[in-house]
Amino acid sequence: MKKAVIFDLDGTLLNTIGDLANACNYALKKRGLPLHGEEAYKTFVGWGIRRLVELALPANLRSDIGLVKEVLRDVADYYGNHWNVKTRPYDGIPELLERLQKNGVKMAVLSNKPQDFTELTVAYFFPAGYFFAVEGAKGNVLKPMPESLVPVFDKLDDKECSKILFVGDSKTDMETAKAGKIFPVGVTWGFRKEAELVESGAKFMVHTPDELEQFILDF
Repeated sequence: MKKAVIFDLDGTLLNTIGDLANACNYALKKRGLPLHGEEAYKTFVGWGIRRLVELALPANLRSDIGLVKEVLRDVADYYGNHWNVKTRPYDGIPELLERLQKNGVKMAVLSNKPQDFTELTVAYFFPAGYFFAVEGAKGNVLKPMPESLVPVFDKLDDKECSKILFVGDSKTDMETAKAGKIFPVGVTWGFRKEAELVESGAKFMVHTPDELEQFILDF
């Protein structure tokens, strides 16, 4: 039976933190609010763009719905024009995807980026068409909700979950895998610490794309 791997996008396949940080800092600076470094933004991402904006705002302003919407609009506008300035695939990722495809591994992307940005980003950085499904956030359906996996599962020919892995860099990803009753694999090159992934349910940790490839092929 062919294996299937569902990949998170930001922090797993792509290092997007520089462009996300710049977009948020643009909107914050516009309002004279405190800015954050990339390390701080690594702790803000993973729950969708609205939550990213809320966490970037000072704590006493996060409940201001009007302000959140204004900042969110500015972040989205800026990011829409600067999403590929700093963003790059992690070293070894394009080669990993190519080898997995040659070995018959079915691959998908599931992200909490909005659907249009998810499709745009994947098409730009991975034009070879490695993925049978590229799924982003639709409305209020986000990881780790089990419903977020439904569009991916619907496109799989084989519904046997014991041979499906979810690969990601965050607590959200590990909880998504558990919600979908599939195998959670954590990567350490992304935005979160290894301890967070282990505590969140990662059943296996990998430190390089080569190590991930071997684990997938042996799974």
